[in-house]
Amino acid sequence: MRKTARLGVRGAGAAALVLAVWLAGAALLAAAQETPPPAEPEVKVPEVKVPEVSAPAQEVPPAAAQQEPERAAAPSVKRPVRTFQVYADNWYWQPDEIRVKKGDHVVLRLKSFRASRSFLLKGYKIDELLPQDKEVRLEFDADRAGTFPFRCGRPCGDGCAKLRGKLIVEE
Repeated sequence: MRKTARLGVRGAGAAALVLAVWLAGAALLAAAQETPPPAEPEVKVPEVKVPEVSAPAQEVPPAAAQQEPERAAAPSVKRPVRTFQVYADNWYWQPDEIRVKKGDHVVLRLKSFRASRSFLLKGYKIDELLPQDKEVRLEFDADRAGTFPFRCGRPCGDGCAKLRGKLIVEE
């Protein structure tokens, strides 16, 4: 005798119940997909007018101006901007020597091929991750004369020690 025949009315009733529940669930899911979510109610924010307050002008004593030079208005001075495209590849920087004058604003557009690396210029406290094949832009002022080595600051393979260069800031 077959298994379905042995179940009798109870087995057929259970199968019909499972089918009805499945169809009801499918109908609810279809209705939910067709119905857009309810719109959020509009909230009106009242306008608030803030009264203007003017303080009397005060002179800064010379001693206070010397203690806080960052707050004193400095005259606008145009600095030369030097931009360099620097590439890192298998164990070399291109270019591996960058020359600027003291006072120049330096812009480095760095790009690393074949692996992620790091640009480490300790003399200017710069340590920047260079994701593979993405350009990273660094800016700083060359405010100290001297020769400053740069290198990869991330262990990226057997030749990583060769990945070195130098920034030369001339007077």
